[in-house]
Amino acid sequence: MNIKMNSKIVLIVGCFVLIAILGDKTAAANKVLPKIYEEIGCKEIDGSSSVISATRFECPDVTSYATDKCYLKGQTFNMGDDVPADIVPDCRAACKCVKNGDEAASVVCANVECPEHFGGRNWSCISQYNNVHQCCRVGEICDEARITSMNTCEVDGRSYRVGEQIYPDDDSCYKCFCAENFNNNTSFADNPNCVKINCGIELKLTEIKAGCVPVYYKTPTCCPIEYKCPSKDDTIETTTTADATANCKFGDLTLKHGEKLKSVDKCLKCECSTPPYITCIKTNDC
Repeated sequence: MNIKMNSKIVLIVGCFVLIAILGDKTAAANKVLPKIYEEIGCKEIDGSSSVISATRFECPDVTSYATDKCYLKGQTFNMGDDVPADIVPDCRAACKCVKNGDEAASVVCANVECPEHFGGRNWSCISQYNNVHQCCRVGEICDEARITSMNTCEVDGRSYRVGEQIYPDDDSCYKCFCAENFNNNTSFADNPNCVKINCGIELKLTEIKAGCVPVYYKTPTCCPIEYKCPSKDDTIETTTTADATANCKFGDLTLKHGEKLKSVDKCLKCECSTPPYITCIKTNDC
């Protein structure tokens, strides 16, 4: 009798432990982490043994960077140096470390202009690429019979033909390539035909050093649409639930975790939600 009872207790405890572990993994997977932290080399601080409940990061002190050098993907470049193509975002070319006047040195790139971006597109044709990193298409297929016979990749309820590039609807910030070996059941992170989008936030280090932060559209998990710089009109919207043990610095203002920034732009919502940078979202709800 005692053995059976102990077995039940162990089984029940084991279930609770499993649920707790799965709950932690689900919570981690559902974290909304601003793209800036990934791209400028920040590390998430483990708060498991801390009284601070906020998800927060430890980031490089970009204000300490030398003004006559460029920094990208952990590498340092002198003025005039060419930047290797394999560490710059797709659709950028001829990247170089340059310095304009009194401004700090920065990596400057030319944007790749694709012929298909000029003029109208025949939407009955299928654009063709060789891989997920390719910027400009290598051709297109317009024959309906051939298109119908091509193998497909199924993503977000849509069918893509082999050779097409895919931009998933979710907020994971991946892009994919429809290849013959594409596995529809594999997560984007584990799919060899998918890559995380490089937004080029590190190319904006001059703005970040000046205290500006990325502005995202609706969600901060992918590429920003603009940058918000400190203004004398900015004020803090205080709240009684703010956590003073975790702060965000924005210009001359210090926001506690949970506090919001009041801005003249009513469509812009900025909050100290994941220190040390405030997170700014642009919406149509204004």
